Amino acid sequence: YIGQGGGSDGVAVAAVAAEYGGSFLCEADRGHVRISPVRAPECVLLMGLDTVPDKKLSNMRRFARGAASLISLPPVADLPPPSVTQAEIDAYNRDGYVVCRGALPPDVLARARHKIQSGLDLGLGRSKGFLGIGAGRQKWSKEYSASEEVLGLVLQSCVMRNCEALTSAVCLPPRVGQIALRERTKDGSKDFAVKLDWHIDAYEKLSAARFGILVVAALSSWEHENMGNFTVYPGTHLKVAAMMKEKSWSEWNRTVRQSEDLGVSPVQVCARAGDVILAHPLLAHDVAPNLSDETRWAVIFRPPFADAARREQLLNPEEGPLHPPS
Repeated sequence: YIGQGGGSDGVAVAAVAAEYGGSFLCEADRGHVRISPVRAPECVLLMGLDTVPDKKLSNMRRFARGAASLISLPPVADLPPPSVTQAEIDAYNRDGYVVCRGALPPDVLARARHKIQSGLDLGLGRSKGFLGIGAGRQKWSKEYSASEEVLGLVLQSCVMRNCEALTSAVCLPPRVGQIALRERTKDGSKDFAVKLDWHIDAYEKLSAARFGILVVAALSSWEHENMGNFTVYPGTHLKVAAMMKEKSWSEWNRTVRQSEDLGVSPVQVCARAGDVILAHPLLAHDVAPNLSDETRWAVIFRPPFADAARREQLLNPEEGPLHPPS
């Protein structure tokens, strides 16, 4: 089955990709055709048709006519359309994050919660550590973090299309989700291994912004502060990008490890179950302590861009399509 948007070019590439087996979703976007096995999103073929010689492409199409007739694949639903408005796109460019209210369908949310709860019922989710080191840290096997139910949070909702609408780029489906449950601690500190006031994921200069956007799916409601809320420093994606360019490697690492003052007050994001927070990879963020009696449920995803060269635009948000509107 060839998904919407592939056209004849998509048929050609899909026929070649069919040797991988399984059900494929084919999508064309800005001169590229993306083929992804529906049940194996980590196996993705990306091909730029503008780089394929005309004769070769013609031969591929002729082959596809015969091959496609021999492939019997079930219909595959396309990803739901985006729900973000232009105002939300502008807010994302300006503040580095946006909250998509009610982005998760109730049935998709329920299935993910049920899958995670089944692991909790077996005593999973926290590391026992080694000789007392690392005990209590969040740890989930791929049986849960890469399960159909957990990945469905982004593959069976408008989330992926929202990511693409905000970044103006093709995003690949994430392979795994980070199950992030935050509980009340005995001393009232945050339930998080990183003991910094703020951070960005994989903050080293070589590793920062290796994914296109940060996705935080709320599986429970945290409508008040100090409930383990995802916490942001609005607009700091621009400041962090500038600091990374201005500082040497060691200076930048020291800036993060010492939680250098960014001159911006943190904002604890309040969310309801089903809301999704989308944030720029360079946005400084943190997690608030959970002083409530309820566990904060969330799953975090980091979908990459199909075009790895787009990382340069993430590292230079003031120059690329994420530039704040004038």
